[in-house]
Amino acid sequence: AHFRCYDCSFTGSEAVDYLHELLRCNYNFGPEVTRYQTLQLLRKFFKAHVIEDIKGRHGTEDFEDNSHLYRYFVTLNITRHFGCIVTPFSALLAEI
Repeated sequence: AHFRCYDCSFTGSEAVDYLHELLRCNYNFGPEVTRYQTLQLLRKFFKAHVIEDIKGRHGTEDFEDNSHLYRYFVTLNITRHFGCIVTPFSALLAEI
């Protein structure tokens, strides 16, 4: 078996888990935010080129709540010049 290692990446489910909890705890949104609403927001981030899939595509497919790998688009541009910065998804969203 051949395995690939992708730096600076996160799964779709990991992103939904984190952002859903963040929105539910935020007084501007509250506990009524659903997981589906969170997924819809991440799909907008994907189409707006905030995040991309691990192969560099953004907006050509839907963002999915599964094990598909994604990365933060801005981090990708930074890593081209300075090397990979391994950052958890939670820290990446703090930059938005």
